[in-house]
Amino acid sequence: MPRLFILLLAIFSMAAHAGDAVRVLVTIKPVHSLVSQLLQGIAEPELLLDGYQSPHTFQLRPSDARKLTQADVIIWVGPTLETNLQKTLRQANDKLVIRLTESEEEHHGADHLHIDPHRWLDPVLAQADVTRITESLSRLYPGHAGHIMANNRQLVKRLQLLDKEIRKYFSENTRTSAILYHDAWHYFQQRYGITTHGIINPDAHKQPGAHHLYEVSQTIKDRHTQCLLIEPQFKPKYL
Repeated sequence: MPRLFILLLAIFSMAAHAGDAVRVLVTIKPVHSLVSQLLQGIAEPELLLDGYQSPHTFQLRPSDARKLTQADVIIWVGPTLETNLQKTLRQANDKLVIRLTESEEEHHGADHLHIDPHRWLDPVLAQADVTRITESLSRLYPGHAGHIMANNRQLVKRLQLLDKEIRKYFSENTRTSAILYHDAWHYFQQRYGITTHGIINPDAHKQPGAHHLYEVSQTIKDRHTQCLLIEPQFKPKYL
């Protein structure tokens, strides 16, 4: 009889948890978009960095700190992207923290600057991240696990279609070359074979020097570069 009582208590506890409002906080817009689609019809995750804030250089405001304190789950990319968050999240022992990039230890002890955090720019890698997030969200919302899995299947189909569309575009535009604003496109370049001629700002944590900008401008002229990939959260004066 005591065992039956404990079992029933556990079941009712799980059911109560499924109905609770779990506050999910996502650090950046691209990942927030993926999580929002996974939780469609269930809950609305909150976004930490709204507007044109750069995750590389942003400073926590009191309102940001409140969001972090109130969240039950925090989904971030990792210290190579949201650098100023790593100390705060290291102390968030009472929260579930989902990190998308591997740690330095998992990266065989390499400097974390060598880990490209911009995984969402590759739709194939984005599918893998969506699957990881789906597993965690299904445990958080056990009563909605089936719904989350259905959302996951729809989202994966959309990412697969996006991958096909991008492949088709570049198969028809094979001479496309680009100058990048900052060094964020490794996965995209590798996936689709894009040629790049240079980077305006090689280190997103620092401003580019005048000599470097001069060299980039000469490269654009000499190689007749057709495309400049800009990023609105960074200062436009270098463009």
